Amino acid sequence: MTIIDGATAFARDQPCQLDQISKFGKYFFIMEILYFVQIALVKLALLFFFLRIFPARNVRRLLWGTVVFTIAYALVFALVGIFTCSPVSYLWTRWDQEHDGTCLDINAIVLSNAVIGIAIDCWILAIPMWQLNGLNMQWRQKLSVAAMFLLGTL
Repeated sequence: MTIIDGATAFARDQPCQLDQISKFGKYFFIMEILYFVQIALVKLALLFFFLRIFPARNVRRLLWGTVVFTIAYALVFALVGIFTCSPVSYLWTRWDQEHDGTCLDINAIVLSNAVIGIAIDCWILAIPMWQLNGLNMQWRQKLSVAAMFLLGTL
């Protein structure tokens, strides 16, 4: 939000106009959907990288299955983000208490997204570690390669 409206929103204490509150709600709605998509794109980038470096058929099947699951994860949470409230516009108009509508439990959505996202991240990190066992290297070299893969966790 600061990037979008940085000239007026950062480090200033000023009263908000009523239309600014609804405008912020619309920005938040768009950013929420973009968040789900961009997180999935980062995961997919790693998976496609692994597809390039691991030629074994069983690993490729596992990676493609993870790609499909990650795409489904992104689509489900993007759709949940879009249809969190009914009607959709209630997300940015509910603050005035003049509009009728219902919303899903945002805490449940955030928690489930976090749990599934962390599980996918751990799974993605485990795939290259699993492949290290089959490499014809000394244990110190394997440790170095594992450290390179684990640098992504920082």
